[in-house]
Amino acid sequence: MNSVAPEDLDKDKGVERMVEENAMMTGFLKKQAHSLMHLPFVVMCKTAAFLPRQIFYQVIPAAWQLLMDCNLQLSSSAAALFLISGVKNHDAVSDLLRSQLGSEDPSIRIQALLRFSVLWRYRYQVWPQLEEAAVHTIKVPPPSIDFTQPSPQFGTPPLSIPVVDPPWTPHLRDKMEEAISEDKTRVGHVTFSNLRT
Repeated sequence: MNSVAPEDLDKDKGVERMVEENAMMTGFLKKQAHSLMHLPFVVMCKTAAFLPRQIFYQVIPAAWQLLMDCNLQLSSSAAALFLISGVKNHDAVSDLLRSQLGSEDPSIRIQALLRFSVLWRYRYQVWPQLEEAAVHTIKVPPPSIDFTQPSPQFGTPPLSIPVVDPPWTPHLRDKMEEAISEDKTRVGHVTFSNLRT
């Protein structure tokens, strides 16, 4: 009969426990983390309030290229980092977008439009990926809206075009209109009285 030493049983239980723990870790990685490629971008998003602008300047081209990646976590993290970089380095992001969208090569323009659609899709992913107190430290300027023509003031007519018959003013008749209307009523009374007699 084969006898199993107690040390071997402990080793077998230890191996089973390690296999079980590894299976739990692998299950977590497969279900929750998927891949670890997006973690550098997530870490940069979490520390965005404290990182200097030069780091964001260096990350802009990589984040722009990774917007079209098939890994959704990587592309969403890259989009969040690109949008944060747009707040930190507005000029660099604007120059990149102008050069890509205004390129002579149609394939570059199409890729730029597709990347912009990815940015638009993940525009709400920025604040959840930041640190909780980042709302107070990262100040996003309000958008500047340039109108082609100034908006008219409410309740006042435009200065250049007079309103012909505004409904808010009483209708005034001049003397000529009053005389014509009086004559019509007199003629109407006369004809009506002639018909009755």
